[in-house]
Amino acid sequence: MNEKKEAGRARRILRRIGALLGGLLLVGVVGILIAIHVAFDTEGVTVGAVQGSVRSKDGTTIAYEKTGQGPVVILVAAALADRGGTKRFAKLLSEHYTVINYDRRGRGKSGDTHPYAVEHEVEDIDALIEESGGPVFLFGSSSGSVLALEAATSLGMKVKGLFMYEPPFIVDGSHSPVPNDLSNEITELVAAGRRNDAVKLFFTKGMGIPPFGVTLMRFLMPGWSKMTGMASTLPYDLAIL
Repeated sequence: MNEKKEAGRARRILRRIGALLGGLLLVGVVGILIAIHVAFDTEGVTVGAVQGSVRSKDGTTIAYEKTGQGPVVILVAAALADRGGTKRFAKLLSEHYTVINYDRRGRGKSGDTHPYAVEHEVEDIDALIEESGGPVFLFGSSSGSVLALEAATSLGMKVKGLFMYEPPFIVDGSHSPVPNDLSNEITELVAAGRRNDAVKLFFTKGMGIPPFGVTLMRFLMPGWSKMTGMASTLPYDLAIL
């Protein structure tokens, strides 16, 4: 009799633990969805922004918008994001800085020239620095922060400060490295017209998000279609890493 009671008690405890873990996971997924909604719900032109473009060394046109007054800060976006993802941040910074918010090559209103090389993206930043009169500060997000670091290393005194937000560096054994074949797999999916699958693969295999979480993202977030439009640039960010 006591054994049955103990077994029943153990099952109830396990159910409670399972419910708690499931709730925490659900809260995390919802948090991601809200963050992405905020990041991508930024369509339209920023009021008061100066729209412009520069020509990079390889001839690629790089579009940008400039706001504010003060020391110049160039914002370098993360994977699957164009300048729309940093509009709100740019607006806050523009109270104290001149902010150059640009579309990385292959995104938004910027052009794209093949073959891709990380050096070309550094040259894009260099062209923006020359346009601004330099030297500048660089602010990069996620993989964009690694690109900003590469630019700061290559361009020397043209960059007087570097801010890296959530650089995706793995410094211990807590996460597995990004698989070496991920870039080729994504390229093949994009070439086959399977952009949704390419973005899903990036989130699951590259970022470790559970498949059901990615499914929720696809159907609930407003920016999914915009991200699939930038799927061809995912190998660029993987090359940077």
